[in-house]
Amino acid sequence: MKTLDRYILSEFAGPFLFGLGIFFTLLVGVDVLYDILRMTIRYQMPMVKAIEVAGYRLPVMFGLTVPMAAMFASLMTFARLSSEGELTAIRVGGASLRRVGLAVIVLCALFSLVLAVLVHTWIPTCSGMSTRMLAEYRGKIKAIRHLMLRIPENGPMERIVYVDKLDAARGEMEWVVIHEFKEGQPCVTLVAKRARWGGKVWILEQLEHTRITPEGSRSEKLAELRYDLGRTPEDLERVKYTPDELRTTELLRELEVVTSGHAADAGRAAQIRMEIANRWSAPWAVLGMGLVGVALGVRPQRTSRGVALGLSLAVVLLYYIVMHTMTIVGEQGRLPAPLCAWLANGALVAVGLTGLFSHDR
Repeated sequence: MKTLDRYILSEFAGPFLFGLGIFFTLLVGVDVLYDILRMTIRYQMPMVKAIEVAGYRLPVMFGLTVPMAAMFASLMTFARLSSEGELTAIRVGGASLRRVGLAVIVLCALFSLVLAVLVHTWIPTCSGMSTRMLAEYRGKIKAIRHLMLRIPENGPMERIVYVDKLDAARGEMEWVVIHEFKEGQPCVTLVAKRARWGGKVWILEQLEHTRITPEGSRSEKLAELRYDLGRTPEDLERVKYTPDELRTTELLRELEVVTSGHAADAGRAAQIRMEIANRWSAPWAVLGMGLVGVALGVRPQRTSRGVALGLSLAVVLLYYIVMHTMTIVGEQGRLPAPLCAWLANGALVAVGLTGLFSHDR
């Protein structure tokens, strides 16, 4: 590493740690603190336990904070170099702006790579652990109660499944009610006292089978009936978690379930595809925001820490507005998920490179 790179990174380190602390504190104060108060007041959870549960959400906050800190630090670093004439002196020495900013850009890319690994593994695992610990405290971890499935989640109904109690480890369910629909009208109702996993399909036991036709309904009692629900016990267990609480490998399995067979659900499939695409794209916001910070910082004017914080927050706010808007569009299946996921990052990189090259003339 050359002397110039070491100098630039030493200037970058202080503002980065400062920004990391400020933004992390803001997010924790707004989000995590609310969760702790909600658990202690609504669920009567001991404060120590509530802090432990909320603590598993801190990695999520960390993932959101790093891009903000990179934006703030790169802006502060190059604003100081520019305002005090150091940047001009470096350029007179023969170094271009692209060369001066290379160390920060490479460091932001490394941060992005690390976050890319974490968002596929550690961060969703911690988020799921928080949900699991809260469920355990409320007595719902050993057996999932009151599980409701609507297939598909949006659009005309094909099937509604209600399970009063699911023990995924033993592959057993109690009081299962299944309503099947055809062209929006109920056609079959199954009410089973118990169900067990038969290896490929569920075996409903002690059930009442009702067929509904325009001429009326006809019911019969059966000792058992093999029924393809399209989901294994493990698949049903995943339903209680939101996509951001599942590891990418689990999301891929869920995507396989909802794109074929009796559990096919185009709406849920679009949501999962969007979540996976966001996990690949979101970490690279660190690189994009670092580039924008460099481009803004090389302007020949003094930028105070307060102004840098304000600019960073403005860019971050605009970024997340675009990202969340495109996420909603992608979840509705209006545009391909990869396009929606990468649009905001592409805009950041385009703005950053444009600003950097325009100042390097």
